[in-house]
Amino acid sequence: MMWENWKDKFFLKMDAARDPETLRTYKKRLKLFENFWKEENKTPLPDPQVLTEEDLLRFLVWMRRKGYDQNYISRTYGDVVRFLEFCRNPNTYYMKLNTPKRVKKLHKYYKDEELEKLLNLFSENDIISFQNKVYIWILAYTGMRSAEAGGLTWEDIDFDSEEISIREDVAKQGIARTVMMPKELKEILQRYKEVYDKYMEYRKVMGENTLNSLFFKRKKNGVIEPLDKRARTIYNRIYKYLEKHDPELQKSFGLHKFRHTYIRQWVKARARIEAVARQVGHHDLETTRKYYAEYDLDFVRDEYKKVKEKTKNKGGEASG
Repeated sequence: MMWENWKDKFFLKMDAARDPETLRTYKKRLKLFENFWKEENKTPLPDPQVLTEEDLLRFLVWMRRKGYDQNYISRTYGDVVRFLEFCRNPNTYYMKLNTPKRVKKLHKYYKDEELEKLLNLFSENDIISFQNKVYIWILAYTGMRSAEAGGLTWEDIDFDSEEISIREDVAKQGIARTVMMPKELKEILQRYKEVYDKYMEYRKVMGENTLNSLFFKRKKNGVIEPLDKRARTIYNRIYKYLEKHDPELQKSFGLHKFRHTYIRQWVKARARIEAVARQVGHHDLETTRKYYAEYDLDFVRDEYKKVKEKTKNKGGEASG
């Protein structure tokens, strides 16, 4: 069986088990291998079952030569290996190859001035702009994952108890939790709800469909529908707005960065690690500990600078 036939069978199985975004990622990475093969061998793609470890090692070298990031190389290589395992029947065959290890990078955080800009990026003048603003505020003030925020409905917001419920169907690993709603977020959510309710009432009068989701997208035919799981619609709105109004901030923009920054604030306040993990939905305390370790390293650096400055003023260096 040739390459394209195996690929069709592989993606048919993938389509039944994985979300569309994962499917697109696999296709993109297999395409990279195809480009490598055509460029290096200048022959039609082979039957995957005849590929050797040497072929894969040459693919590794090719990706490095092209300047791809080590983490991207690791993921791509792993996906190609999984495809080959499938082709050779994963029930009876396992290709024992050493996948390059991913480089562990430190979390990225927003600076105070960057966060301030993002919180005030959008106005409350119209429903879409207000929606973008509220989305940013929820990420910044609760540390939710983007998909968790994108799936919120008004039933999840409890203004009396000042809590927000994250349902099983949107929570990572399907584990529901409740997060605290600070006063600043509560106030902007209350203002947004007033505008939201008026907008939905207007649509109802006009015979158009209505929703109860906090965030939605408008289609060309006027129909509104909830965001997809990854909330790409709002991400694209923010990204394009920054591209036009603040290209420098756009370079460092990322939705998950709000989550990192939020956790960092808890760590700086020396909150109990169990409370931090519970608020942000970490199911393994080791994940949360990484933030504490990074903060401790920054703390040591800052203290070292202070000591160095003091000893410099005295004409010497601190010694052990």
